[in-house]
Amino acid sequence: MKTKNLFLRKFIIIFLLIIFLLPKTIYTANNIDLNNKGSLTLDFDYKGEKLGNVSVFIYKIANIGEDAKFKITDEFKDYPIDLNEIDSSSKWNATAQTLAAYISADNIKESLLGKTDENGLLRFSNLDLGLYLVISKDFKIGESTYKFAPFLISIPNLDENNNWKYNLLIKPKMEKNDNNEPPEYKVVKKWNDYGSEKERPKEIKVEILKDNKYYKTVILSEENNWTYSWEGERGSSYQVVERNIKSGYTVTIVKNENIFIITNNYRPEKPTEPTNPNKPTKPKESTESTDSTKPNSSTNPEDSTKPIERENLPKTGLLKWPIPILAGLGMVFLGVGLFLRSRDKK
Repeated sequence: MKTKNLFLRKFIIIFLLIIFLLPKTIYTANNIDLNNKGSLTLDFDYKGEKLGNVSVFIYKIANIGEDAKFKITDEFKDYPIDLNEIDSSSKWNATAQTLAAYISADNIKESLLGKTDENGLLRFSNLDLGLYLVISKDFKIGESTYKFAPFLISIPNLDENNNWKYNLLIKPKMEKNDNNEPPEYKVVKKWNDYGSEKERPKEIKVEILKDNKYYKTVILSEENNWTYSWEGERGSSYQVVERNIKSGYTVTIVKNENIFIITNNYRPEKPTEPTNPNKPTKPKESTESTDSTKPNSSTNPEDSTKPIERENLPKTGLLKWPIPILAGLGMVFLGVGLFLRSRDKK
């Protein structure tokens, strides 16, 4: 009896160890078919109001492999962003805002552009697969201004059943502003470098853009508490970008109402392994990988007729092999348990 119980306990321990060592997240999506093309349909509908003649610009930020990993395009690889750090919807939104600001500051040409029709719809067809940034120009009707949040969208994308969809229908996030008062703006600098504060520069240079054009440059430092405020012009749109970013730092820029938050994240350089223990080599500058596991925005089925609001960006993984293994182990475990129980009764 003791031998049977000992065997059963060992079996349970081994089974639990196998489960513990397996990846926490398992998805069943197939590999991406790189021979496919995709499409993106945008629906600009604000509470039933169809917004026609909205100008939309899309930029291809990264290519995608069949394993759902991104590789940033040459045009954007030198910007201080790292897709490998992004693991949540809020970070993807921050990255979209950051890229949009640098695109305006550096006057980067769009990959494609278009305008919505009278029904507020715009379709981009025959798209190469990859990660795209969608930027829509502020739209005015009378005294009202409609503002649209930039967003990143992957083509293809996973639906709720973890199947790849190559034809997407998206309703961009938008807001309507009827305030006629001149707005007050502020830019705030934050640091994410706990334990490495000595690496911070004494000051940073921030460019302010007005209606996608250079407006002024300000200096942020401890002397002004890393903040700067200014009175905006009614009807104008503002953005900020950080210049001359110190090596080892990445940057995200988020706009929260009229406050711009610039966050620098410190990523220490990784030295290479010394070739001789007695004569260590000088650490080389880190070369950050531009590959990233796929970030998914909300998607709709290819035959969808009603647009859906953008949802959170779920984490992804393309692991199918643990499923049959776990199922088989479960059956074995059940069989052994029933066998031992029947022998005990005898």
